Amino acid sequence: MNGKNIGKLIRSYVKNEVFVVTAEMYELNKKEMFSKKDVAELFSVSERTLDRWRHENKIVAFENGEKGKVLFPKSEILRLLKEMRNV
Repeated sequence: MNGKNIGKLIRSYVKNEVFVVTAEMYELNKKEMFSKKDVAELFSVSERTLDRWRHENKIVAFENGEKGKVLFPKSEILRLLKEMRNV
């Protein structure tokens, strides 16, 4: 593979990553609270990993007492995204 092809491949990858991040941010702007499933998909982790992160106080979530549903506030998701990108 020559340098020209590598450059095209890198540009294509970066363009795709920018698209994914833009789409994620658009979805984040539409809601204030997110389900465990939504957050797991956003971070590309399992729901069990989110449970562990909650136990380790890495992310804050709230439980709906009536249905037992766990909800994550947008502010926590944005904070963790920023923290992970700065590592």
